[in-house]
Amino acid sequence: MRISDENEKCVKLKYSSSSADFEILQSKSLSKLSGTESIYIGNNTAYIDSMKDEKTGVITTKITWIIDDVQYSLFSTLPEDSLIKIAQSINN
Repeated sequence: MRISDENEKCVKLKYSSSSADFEILQSKSLSKLSGTESIYIGNNTAYIDSMKDEKTGVITTKITWIIDDVQYSLFSTLPEDSLIKIAQSINN
């Protein structure tokens, strides 16, 4: 399912279930990518960043990469290895 987000000028896909949820943003507005760690998603460099909510202690991980002039950002509280698998499946 694709939903356009007019405020962010992107396509946003949000998946939620009882055991997991994540959000993917797809945008033509390319920004400079950075993160605390870099990996490869296919032949593309992806950047990983984690943010901890000080009140709840919940860690949200973000993976950002570019494929064919489209920037993808994946956000979730899922473990990093699970997010990498999701990102790899989007690349295919």
